[in-house]
Amino acid sequence: SFSLYTYFSTEMHKYFYGLGYSFLKSSNSNDIVKDVNSVTLWYSKLLVMPLITLLNEVVIFLFIIIAILTYNPLIILYLLLAIVPAFGIFYYSARKKIKSLNLQKDQLTADLNKVLYESIHGFVDISINNQQNFFHSLYQSKVKIVAKIEALLFTFSLSPTKVLETAIMSALAVIVVYGVAN
Repeated sequence: SFSLYTYFSTEMHKYFYGLGYSFLKSSNSNDIVKDVNSVTLWYSKLLVMPLITLLNEVVIFLFIIIAILTYNPLIILYLLLAIVPAFGIFYYSARKKIKSLNLQKDQLTADLNKVLYESIHGFVDISINNQQNFFHSLYQSKVKIVAKIEALLFTFSLSPTKVLETAIMSALAVIVVYGVAN
């Protein structure tokens, strides 16, 4: 999903640059920055990733429900006793990491937008000095870093639920093994 963000954002940067000076001069640079960076990131974060996550969650949820119903509904009590403390600790640490990554992302996004504004407002100077490739490479390197941080943020935001699901499945496996052994 974040590879799509990198690809679309980079291609949009090339596209708008290819429209030339008169287009850039007559357009609102805020709209261009939004189209190049924000819209492509929103597409990736708010459409593609939730769809992938939803499909994954449905499959896992159905598997868990079937497993619990196959055995004993009392298992849910045992699962809560086994999982809640570990999940709480992991959730707290993931939340701290997400805050740290958000601070990094905010700084890097400001740097990314600065390069984007400079490449738009400095179009004439950049073209005269034949620096289009330099600015495009600079933009691409910064957008790749932002995409990596976005991917980490997404991973850390999902990790508590994934840890919970893994813990539930592990606890179910232990309960099943214990039940079969007795």
